[in-house]
Amino acid sequence: MTDPSNDSRRCALVTGASGAIGSAAARRLAQDGFRIAIGFCKSLEKALSLKAELQATHGDGAAEVFQADLAQKGAADEIFVRALGHFGRIDALFNNAGAIRPGPLASMDDAAFDAVFAANAYATFALLRQAARHLSDNGRIVSTSTTVVSSPIAGASLYAASKASLELLTMVAAKELAPRGITANALRVGPTVPGLFALAPVERQTAMAAAAPFGRLGTPKDTAEVVAFLMSPAGSWITGQILTVDGGITS
Repeated sequence: MTDPSNDSRRCALVTGASGAIGSAAARRLAQDGFRIAIGFCKSLEKALSLKAELQATHGDGAAEVFQADLAQKGAADEIFVRALGHFGRIDALFNNAGAIRPGPLASMDDAAFDAVFAANAYATFALLRQAARHLSDNGRIVSTSTTVVSSPIAGASLYAASKASLELLTMVAAKELAPRGITANALRVGPTVPGLFALAPVERQTAMAAAAPFGRLGTPKDTAEVVAFLMSPAGSWITGQILTVDGGITS
């Protein structure tokens, strides 16, 4: 069996890869020749299924799974070290894992604040710190944010504020890592199904789709295509940007 650490193909670490957007991005990046470090927290069955799919399509060594609760201290360090040890290099990071605790401010307690900011803000800080240390020169970073940052809605205080932190951390990383040719951008992803928006009441999903310029909600593939572009050579002149990916819903 070939040692994957001796493989010269590029490697992308995708967090939240067992979810809808993460798995779609993993598939799309694999099409572009990336080996995929499948980062997941709880959904082992889905992660293993994705690994099997990618290996069946792209060959042995195309993917490996790495479990980590990135809200915990040290988890980002561990997943980077493990993925780097396995693949021998990390060329791209799709920082896509996150958490949401909807509800009015009056109902939010300190535990909810800590949990959401740990998953969305701290995890981003810790992953970007590792990317700054270990990502290959001319690498790529894309982080998943939300249109709720630019178009806040009631009940999304912690989600919006923590994702705003993600955006600022990404913008700072872009400035610091540019001398090495590394780009860093964030995507404000709009209502997407399958995805978190699938948890919204059906009537709200229907109304949002009807009001959208294209008459539909976003799909994971819509976001995956943007991720793939930013991580391609064609995306080398785009950095420090917050790009809205919502089909014009919030325009």
